[in-house]
Amino acid sequence: MCVFCLLSSYTLELEDSTTKEFKVFGEKWGDNSLPNATGGVVSYSFADQNVPGQFAEFDSFITDASFKSEINQAFSVWENSADIRFSLAVDTAAVDIRFGWGNIDGKGGILGQTTVPSSGPLNNVVVVLDSDEDWFLFGDAPSSQIDFSSTVLHEIGHAIGIDHSESEQALMNAAYSTTLFTLQQDDIDAATSIYGENDI
Repeated sequence: MCVFCLLSSYTLELEDSTTKEFKVFGEKWGDNSLPNATGGVVSYSFADQNVPGQFAEFDSFITDASFKSEINQAFSVWENSADIRFSLAVDTAAVDIRFGWGNIDGKGGILGQTTVPSSGPLNNVVVVLDSDEDWFLFGDAPSSQIDFSSTVLHEIGHAIGIDHSESEQALMNAAYSTTLFTLQQDDIDAATSIYGENDI
């Protein structure tokens, strides 16, 4: 069985949520730390270097346009679900969310690793994807391969403050699913509990 990711952060379960299965961190993007407040504009980049002080190291960098395109599309899916916007930026240490490859544990097992601050506002988030996986691009993956887009959707969920869901019918569940490839209601509820609904 594949596990979506390793994640190390304090978690906080909402008491007034519309579902009891999703969990969120106590941190979020945006100038307003209150629930249901916009996340503003968050920058992201495809790392081209390791920078001093970053939370995790990249073993290599994402240069293939197909992988970049899937990541761009995944950000759009989250934008359509909650009041948060994303902007692709030239890679620097100041970018909010940075993506790269890592030699995590070989084929199978852990697919990605997102590192976020354990307290305070979200910043300098690092998303490392396992370079050894048999990734499937542009469509729903067959059971013999790993769906890249759903994995990236899952990791971006962590990058915006969502923890693993207890629901087996959520993309934010810790276990990789061979049948769930896009956000489910539990995932959307988690995002809107943090940032409010997308009003565009």
